[in-house]
This record gives sequence, C-alpha cells and structure tokens, in this order.
Amino acid sequence: MATIGQLKRNRESDTYTGTLRTLTLRADIALRRVDRTSEKAPDYRITADGAEVGAAWIRPTKKGGQYVSLVLDDPSFPAPVWANLGKAPGQDDEDLLAVIWSRPDSRPEA
Repeated sequence: MATIGQLKRNRESDTYTGTLRTLTLRADIALRRVDRTSEKAPDYRITADGAEVGAAWIRPTKKGGQYVSLVLDDPSFPAPVWANLGKAPGQDDEDLLAVIWSRPDSRPEA
C-alpha cells in the first residue's frame, strides 16, 4: 500500500477535494456526496476535470468508527484502483486525509 494523494475534507459541504499523484498520473479530484438509490449505491461520486472517475462508500470499522473506501477507474488503467482515506502522515489536521491504495486482490477487510 502507498499514499497516492491527499484530500481536504470540507465538513460544511460534506465534500473532499485534492490531488492524486502517481508516476504517470496527476489529477485534481473531488468527492461529492450523492443521494443513495440503494444500500449498495455509493455515498460519493469522484470526478476529475468534470469526468466521473470513481465512487466512494462510507464503511464501518471493527472498532465502531468509519472510513471512506474508494474505487478509481479510467480507460488508461489496467484495472480499477481501490483505496481508503486515512490520516495523512505527519499531519495534525484531521481534515487532511491521505489516499492509500491497494491492489484489488489484496484489499483489506475493515
């Protein structure tokens, strides 16, 4: 797992904005809350430059908390990228979150 970006949470609008960065990608992204149409529907849609590039779900932790799980996809990706939002390394700001990715076959259970 590795950090591939940072997002800033806006509590008032319940959105996240920031940047994804890898060796081949740099994109400004936004997670915007959506009305869920079913229990499996995402809590957020993820966009980059106006194009939808993924979705995110609020998931419970075993310790009674919550985290945000993301899936990002683009025609240039060989497969979807799974990630979670977590505390940004070296930051005290609880609204600054790291995008931490993992391969689909090694995605950890909460």
